[in-house]
Amino acid sequence: MARKTRKAEQLKQEIVNSVPVEQREMITQPITFTYLNGEMTMLQTRIQTMIMEKLQERIANALQKRAKGGFTGELFTDDDFAPLPNGHTKYLTFEVKYSELGVEPSHYEDIDKAALAMQSIIHSKELTDEHGKKYVEYTVVFDKVTIPVKTKGRVERRDSIKLRMLPETAHDLFNIIPYHRYLKDAVFLFSSGYSGRIYLLINANKRLGTWKISYEKLRKILLASYDNDTKQLSVEKYPEVYDFKRRVLDVAKKEIDKAADRVDCTFDYELEYPHGKHRGTPEYVVFHIHMTDLGNRILQKKLDCKPAEAIEIKEENEPKNTNPINDMSKW
Repeated sequence: MARKTRKAEQLKQEIVNSVPVEQREMITQPITFTYLNGEMTMLQTRIQTMIMEKLQERIANALQKRAKGGFTGELFTDDDFAPLPNGHTKYLTFEVKYSELGVEPSHYEDIDKAALAMQSIIHSKELTDEHGKKYVEYTVVFDKVTIPVKTKGRVERRDSIKLRMLPETAHDLFNIIPYHRYLKDAVFLFSSGYSGRIYLLINANKRLGTWKISYEKLRKILLASYDNDTKQLSVEKYPEVYDFKRRVLDVAKKEIDKAADRVDCTFDYELEYPHGKHRGTPEYVVFHIHMTDLGNRILQKKLDCKPAEAIEIKEENEPKNTNPINDMSKW
């Protein structure tokens, strides 16, 4: 059985590698979606990718308008929002089919759980009050998730997820500058949700070569949970550095390395400690990002977009990367 599995995997790789680079599907995604907070499973990352896939034509049109000087920064207009039953608040609805997520029908219950957990994904926004004091506001990205049940005779079945987003959230998340482009196929390669999320993060910063992010910020992106009562994020999972390395970073590195012939970038990492220390809680995680042969071919074919790459949402007191395309003041 193991031999058959290896042969099937080898055949799958040969088929994937035979697809010309121009035909690889690239997903254009706002950086805001890549830096959302909250632990996601592999299926949740796929749901996010499928939402993005449905918006590709709209995003491409917006970027064309930007190139011609007519882009206002908004991806949606008021006409795109449908009214709620109360007739006042409006919302966007995204629908994702179960069949789009690469899961056998026997595992559809896993999709149910992943869909409902989409309500734990959080967008954080730094604001300033009337006294000039800064504070962080947390918003649930999808305020309502429904799974329609269809009945045929005595048989009930589920085949799609509907996710609702309110206008204020949509306006915050879908301002598409800055953005990055990644391989849709890559997100479907991994079994660990950490691998998919870290792939997206390094893809967004791949042109820097070396990219650092604060240790606590990375933990918040990958592990945060949200308390709906207190409206606060907390990160309690893997409090020890050893466990975070072993269960998150090392798992992602192993899976991404294994898929190196099918992704555009891989990584090594190191931990950077404050004041020359070599133990305790690190200050930063430093990613050394390596372009693969496939990644270089994508760049050569100009399927990627250089000016929009490698722009990170900055955290106060976090050092800026030195790449000139990282300067948002030039947009």
